[in-house]
Amino acid sequence: PEFPGVVSCADDATLVSGSRDNHLMIWNMTEQQTAGVPGVPVKCLEGHAHFVSSIAMSSDGAFALSGSWDHTLRLWEVATGRCIRTFKGHTKDVLAVAFSADNRHIISCGRDKTIRLWNTVGEVKKVYSDKPHSEWVTSVAITPSEAAEETLVLSAGWDNKVKAFKLLDGSHVADMEAHTGPVNSVVVSPDGTVAASAGKDGKVCLWKLTGEDKFTVSHTFDCGDHTINALAFCPTRFWLAAATNKGVIVFDLPAEAAVAEFDVAEPVDAEVEEVTKRFTPAAASIAWSQDGAKLFVGCADNTIRTFRCSQ
Repeated sequence: PEFPGVVSCADDATLVSGSRDNHLMIWNMTEQQTAGVPGVPVKCLEGHAHFVSSIAMSSDGAFALSGSWDHTLRLWEVATGRCIRTFKGHTKDVLAVAFSADNRHIISCGRDKTIRLWNTVGEVKKVYSDKPHSEWVTSVAITPSEAAEETLVLSAGWDNKVKAFKLLDGSHVADMEAHTGPVNSVVVSPDGTVAASAGKDGKVCLWKLTGEDKFTVSHTFDCGDHTINALAFCPTRFWLAAATNKGVIVFDLPAEAAVAEFDVAEPVDAEVEEVTKRFTPAAASIAWSQDGAKLFVGCADNTIRTFRCSQ
């Protein structure tokens, strides 16, 4: 696909990607069935009229939700590739989408500076208007609370802020201010105790989501001049992966240290004695396999790369 800006893992056998060719692609990642090839495309999902900017998977992997620069969201059935619903309401590019843990609620955000709550039949239930972002809203994440009344929506924006809202009524809960530049990504840990945000200032901020000091920074990783495009928590270990303009960094959160850092350039042929220029594409998006054994990275050279985790 052309510039696969977003990747999301449905299960250990299925990957869904979206890109600037306006399409989504479903990939078979079962190597026994693909003759050892890391991934084989099995379905191309057509319908969006502009770039696909975001993908979220339902918790059971049965449905994919996409956001696009055509101002719409689409809900897709993964097994058939059929679009079963189109969500209309945003007035500018949709930049991020998310499912609630019970799959009953959908959140979207975009360049119209709004955050919208939808039901699964495509109706807007709420446009968050209590202390909204003043610039583009680039990312949203939903805490995995069992009760909808206790569920929070975290958002990131180009006003340098991370915000917290109540899911159902959209009331503002907190401004989380630590970044000095536009924030590109916010994610919540699988257990809901920690959030992470990152962006153009090259910093990854970890935020407490529990306790008396919730919504405060517990640790910051300084990535120097790396612009961070996306973050992903590992589902099986307390690790966090960051996709940057220079490659990928994986952090061990309890150790407060990076455990891996690598670019996503093509391997150099061993027979080439001297390499004068080695193009390293930006890592635009990132997702873990459900077993935490692989990282899938959407790159700016129109490829998706797969990395195995040895630890």
